[in-house]
Amino acid sequence: MSIASEVVSQFQRMLGADGGELTLLEETPTRVRIRYFKGAAACEACLMSPEDLQEMIAEKLARQAPRISSVEIVTS
Repeated sequence: MSIASEVVSQFQRMLGADGGELTLLEETPTRVRIRYFKGAAACEACLMSPEDLQEMIAEKLARQAPRISSVEIVTS
C-alpha cells in the first residue's frame, strides 16, 4: 500500500464515522486525486469542507511523501 493510500485510509476512517467517504482516484509520483463524498446520511456539521480536507491531507503528505506536491479533491 502506498503512503497516499494509507493517508486516504486514515482520513476515510475519520470521515466514515459521520457518513463521509474518500476514494483515491489517481496517484502519480507528484500528485493525488481523491473523491470526497459526504453521503446522504452525513452529519453536515460534522464533516469538513473539501478545502479544509485538501489542506489537511496535503500537510500530512508533505511530511510523509514530500514528492507529492499536488492534492486535488473531487466532489462530484
